[in-house]
Amino acid sequence: MYAKTKFKAKCLLILLFCLIRLPVSMATESDFSFRWILPPEYYQGNDFHEGRAWVQKERSGPWKLIDNNGNVLKDGFEARGISKYREGLADYYRGNTALDTFESGYLDKFGNVVINVKNEGVLGHFGNNMTFKKGDNGLYGYVNIFTGEWEIQPVYEHIDYFEEGIALVFKDGKYGYIDVNGNNITEFVFNDAFHFKNGMAIVKIGDKFGLVNKKGVIVAEPIYDGFYSYYSDLVGFHKNGKVGFVDATGKTVIDFKFYSPPWHGQITEDSPNLKISTSSPLYSFNNGRAIVFDEDTAKHWVINEKGDLLFPFDFGDSGQYVFRGGFIVRKYGEETILYDVNGRRYNISPYLTPTSEVFLSDNGPFKAVDEKENKTGYFYIETDRDRRSLL
Repeated sequence: MYAKTKFKAKCLLILLFCLIRLPVSMATESDFSFRWILPPEYYQGNDFHEGRAWVQKERSGPWKLIDNNGNVLKDGFEARGISKYREGLADYYRGNTALDTFESGYLDKFGNVVINVKNEGVLGHFGNNMTFKKGDNGLYGYVNIFTGEWEIQPVYEHIDYFEEGIALVFKDGKYGYIDVNGNNITEFVFNDAFHFKNGMAIVKIGDKFGLVNKKGVIVAEPIYDGFYSYYSDLVGFHKNGKVGFVDATGKTVIDFKFYSPPWHGQITEDSPNLKISTSSPLYSFNNGRAIVFDEDTAKHWVINEKGDLLFPFDFGDSGQYVFRGGFIVRKYGEETILYDVNGRRYNISPYLTPTSEVFLSDNGPFKAVDEKENKTGYFYIETDRDRRSLL
C-alpha cells in the first residue's frame, strides 16, 4: 500500500514538473474584452501620438480629430494630408499649386490652425519650434515656425529636424550634431549617424558602429559591425557573427551569444529563414522584451532585459514583432493573435475582417487596417490580468 501511494505521488510530481516546463505560448487562450473606440469605417487614420489622431472617413473628404477615447475634438477640417502630433502640433497641407491655392501649416492639439503659409511647399516636420529651410546660398538652416525668422543660419549641406533638443546635420562630407542654438555637440567626424533616441544615437566611423550621448561623448566605441532598430535604452549590436545588447552607458548588458544573420539580411543556405534585415524588429527591445534567435534550441524566443529566455515565439505569415502597448501581433492566414509580455495569447480574429492588419501603439489605442477594403478603426483590449489589477 505504501509503495503504491509513493508511486502515485511520484507520478503527480513528474506531471506537475512537466506542466511547469511547458512553454508559455502553449497555454490556453486568455480571457479579454474587446472595445472599438472608432469602428472600422474610415478610409485612413494616423497613429495616435500625444493622445490625438486625425482620421478621414472618405477619400478626399474632411478630417476629424479624436482623442484616446474616441471623442471628437474637431470635425470637418479640409486637407490633403495631416501628420501625427509632435510637440503639440501637427502639420497639414491642402489646395493646389497650379490654382494658386496651395497652403500648408500647423494645427494645435484642438485642431485649430496656428500657422499657415501660402504657396511655399509643405512646411514639414519640426522640432523645438524650428523647421529646416533652404537658404539663397543653396545650403540649409533652421527657421522659427511661428515667425519664419532664421534661428540657425543656412550653412549645412543636409539637415534633419531636432530630436531631444539635438539635430543631425551634414557638413564638409561628414555628419555631426548641433544643439538648438546651433552649437556643435560633436565634431563632424561621422561617416553615418542617426537620430537621438532615449539620450543616445548610433554613429559610424569607418565601417564600424558605436554610441554617442547627448554631451557628444562616445560611450560605446565604434567596434560593432552593425546594429538593429531600438526603442528603449538597450541597443542590439552585431559583432563577430553574434548579437548582444549594450545600454546607454556603453556597457554590455546581455552577452554576444545570439545568432546574427548574414549582414543586410542576406539569407544563405546555411542560415535559417529568419525574415530579418538590418532594420528588422528582431533584437529590438521595447516594453522590456525583445525577440532573438537561439542557436542551442534552434528557435526564436522572447527575452527580458537580463537575457533570460521566457517563451518561444513562432513567426506567422505577418505581424508586428516589436512589443508595443504590452503586446506583439502574429497572424496566420485569417487568424490574428496578440501575445502579452508573459506569453499569454489573445485571439482577436472574431472582431476583425480576415484581411485586417493590426498596428500596436504605446501611445493610445491599437489600429486595425483592412487595406483591401480601405477601412481603418481603433480599439482597446482589456485582459483578465488588467481587471485583476484593478481589484
